[in-house]
Amino acid sequence: YSWPGNILDLKNVVGRSFMTVDGPQIQPGNLPPYLIIAMDQDNGSEALNALLLQQERDIILSALRKHSCNCAKAAKALGIHRATLYTKMEKYRICIKELRGMQEADSGREEAAPASV
Repeated sequence: YSWPGNILDLKNVVGRSFMTVDGPQIQPGNLPPYLIIAMDQDNGSEALNALLLQQERDIILSALRKHSCNCAKAAKALGIHRATLYTKMEKYRICIKELRGMQEADSGREEAAPASV
């Protein structure tokens, strides 16, 4: 990978990236977006593809939550056929039963919390 700046720029990016890292290594998500785009140009579109796949998964989960795990309503809101939604749910290993269970657990916590004035 060719660095697009000078050594001081590299030092600053590495320093900022270490401040956002959760584990022992810097991951692409810890880097500034302009570097991810540059890496895609150098290494193909693998990083960009991974970001797009994660974004698609998050959008599907959001639609399912918004429509109380009703796949027909979520698919309609997403503008896709219900069968396509099921295919994507299988691809991203989204289990509707687990999602419902998580929603029920979340709503149980909200009901147990005291009302604030």
